[in-house]
This record gives sequence, C-alpha cells and structure tokens, in this order.
Amino acid sequence: MNFAAEFPHDHQAARHDVAFHLLLCEFFGNREILLSLERALGKLHREIQRITRQSPGRLRASYQEHAAIAEAVLSGDAQAAAARVAEHLGFGRQFLLAGSC
Repeated sequence: MNFAAEFPHDHQAARHDVAFHLLLCEFFGNREILLSLERALGKLHREIQRITRQSPGRLRASYQEHAAIAEAVLSGDAQAAAARVAEHLGFGRQFLLAGSC
C-alpha cells in the first residue's frame, strides 16, 4: 500500500483510523465503548491527526497494527487479538501521557 497516495491528508488517515475502532466495537457488540467513542469522535479525530503529524511513520505502524488485530479476530484467536489491541492502544496512551513520541 502506498500510504502517501492513500492518505495524502491527516484528516483522511484519522477518519479511517476512527472507523476501524468503531467497526471493531460494533463487531464485538461492545455498546459502552462504542457510545464512548461516538461521544468523543471530534477529540479522537484531532488527536489522531496530531499523532500522525508528530510521529513520522506512525500511520504505517497503525495500519499494520490494525491488520494484525483484524487477522487475529478473523482467525478466532481471542488471546492474540486482545494482545494486539493492548499494544495498539498502549502507543496512544503513551503518546497522550508524554505529549509526543
């Protein structure tokens, strides 16, 4: 995938990132997290844009993490899926707490 061609603007990357998280919540029927994400969409979108601008290569890494999560989910490996999600969300948590990565 040519990331620069697919996502030439931060807002497009952020939109796709948020959509993946919403889709995952919907897929698992996690209504509480889904509602929380929907309420925070604007802030989440802005934070993803900021992370994408401040951390070169993060978009590619995030895409690869999303792919690994989806692969684990589709293969029925709940343990691997949970581990991949924890790793993926860990970066965001680290970035938000530190202010940058």
